[in-house]
Amino acid sequence: MVASPVSMTEPSLERVARDVASRLVRLRMVGSGARLTVPVLYPSGAMVAVSISGGPERFLVTDGGGAAQEAEMMGAAPYFARQGRRAADRIGVRFNSFEFFEIDATADRLPGFIALVAEASRLAAQLTSDHLVERLDKSTAGTITQRLAKVFGEAYERDNHEIVGASARAWHFDALVRVRDRVMAFNAVTPAANSVASAYLKFDDVRRVEDAPTPVAVLIRREAFSNESIVMLGRTARIFDAAASDADLLRLAA
Repeated sequence: MVASPVSMTEPSLERVARDVASRLVRLRMVGSGARLTVPVLYPSGAMVAVSISGGPERFLVTDGGGAAQEAEMMGAAPYFARQGRRAADRIGVRFNSFEFFEIDATADRLPGFIALVAEASRLAAQLTSDHLVERLDKSTAGTITQRLAKVFGEAYERDNHEIVGASARAWHFDALVRVRDRVMAFNAVTPAANSVASAYLKFDDVRRVEDAPTPVAVLIRREAFSNESIVMLGRTARIFDAAASDADLLRLAA
């Protein structure tokens, strides 16, 4: 049996791959330079763009301040320089508090430097976004303690918010509430990975002591938590959505 010849009208794998590549990376000539839009995303969903100029032996590669503009649009410009420095140090590119760049890129190393500058730009925007969210969430966490004091009144412990865990470490909680014969230990948790991890360690340590309190994880912006984070926290604490009503809060303590 003779195999059927492949139709010439069918796109070959190479043609398909080239078409995909042309859509992933867009090139635009700007003056004496070139601007590449690469398949790397900022937190906003916008694609990172990297500019190339100079040559023929040495090229300048820069993000043109793209990450700085992202920070400004999200209202986090005051935090960008510090987070940008962290990103530059981590990736290993240059940074002047506004843009990420490399001034000594040779032609054979251009692809690598483009990738590094793009990743540094993306990372800086991500770190700045995370820092902004953390600041906002901490501010929200402060309102949690005020809310608990108002809802529980005299049951709210106003002085001592520390509990010694099984490890003999004293852990600070946002609020302690005495309900009949037990203590409920409330702690606000943000979607940030370090917040989830530290809360998990705290909850797990205190629940292992004799007459352990009831740990309560108050989730700030619950919709932003991954299912994995909520499951992990649920193994060591009761879960409460910070957006829930005062009636729900009282039912939690019932």
